[in-house]
Amino acid sequence: MTKKDVEKKNVVENQNIISKNYSKQLKEDNLETKQKETKTEEIDDKIENQVQNKEKEKKQLSTSTRVRGKDRPEREIYRPHAGKSLPSKSSTSKQSTNKTTVADKFKLKIKLFGI
Repeated sequence: MTKKDVEKKNVVENQNIISKNYSKQLKEDNLETKQKETKTEEIDDKIENQVQNKEKEKKQLSTSTRVRGKDRPEREIYRPHAGKSLPSKSSTSKQSTNKTTVADKFKLKIKLFGI
């Protein structure tokens, strides 16, 4: 064999070694990322379970053990005319004039029968 042949073999062997090392590194990186993903998923699951457990505990508390004003949902303030305008005084007075009272009926009877 000549020097050129030996050099070519060395170059090919070096390239093979480099490619093997690269593939090994890729596999290791993939494993690491998978492990990290599973760890984060496990942590997320634990957090979700803790939150659900706390919600269940709040629901299971009897009203006597609750601190007054806490652990209760906020109530909306009752506003009977929320979003509606109140009737004006002029419209209420018109309504009262349309209604005939007992006194008005009595006055009409007096006029009609001349009592």
